[in-house]
Amino acid sequence: MAVEDRVAQIESVIREWLEEPAITVVCGDWQSGSIMELLPEGRAVLTRQRYPEPFSGLRDLHLVGQGHHLHLDLAKLPLAVYSVSPCVCYGYRPSFDVRFTDGRDDGRSCAFALSVREPYRGDSVNRAALVPYFRRMLDHQARFPEVVRLRVDAPREGSFRGWDDAFSCLLEAGAEPRPRAAARARETCDV
Repeated sequence: MAVEDRVAQIESVIREWLEEPAITVVCGDWQSGSIMELLPEGRAVLTRQRYPEPFSGLRDLHLVGQGHHLHLDLAKLPLAVYSVSPCVCYGYRPSFDVRFTDGRDDGRSCAFALSVREPYRGDSVNRAALVPYFRRMLDHQARFPEVVRLRVDAPREGSFRGWDDAFSCLLEAGAEPRPRAAARARETCDV
């Protein structure tokens, strides 16, 4: 696939997610020692292409009414990896992210991500947030199969709280149950 086509698909994924007000923009990577979280409240805007090659992938993510912005080179972030993985912030229940990555480590790390801000309401999953997350993931997988992946990381030993409910949200969103994926649910897997 041509770089321009890949950039256009990644850009579409980002633009569609920015329409969702209940997301968190995550910059950086814990593997590097720090991350920054921005809460755009539906006010994040992605600029259009401004430059020719070799800078045609450059975009800026602006927060309306603020000077804060993030420079992104979409040509260097060729994969959108939908990630369901244990998160310390949620007591090792899963977080639900879209990680924009260079593809070197299957989406374990990323330079930039968009995350469901409130995947839980108390001890229960927030179905109103998670079903749309999975619907959008399924739509993006169907429309952009060369740039969209799903990564599911196994829960920590003895910490399976929230995982069955997340799987039920995936099914409610329209995913077809696959016996192989269900059998591997306690392993790291791609679905």
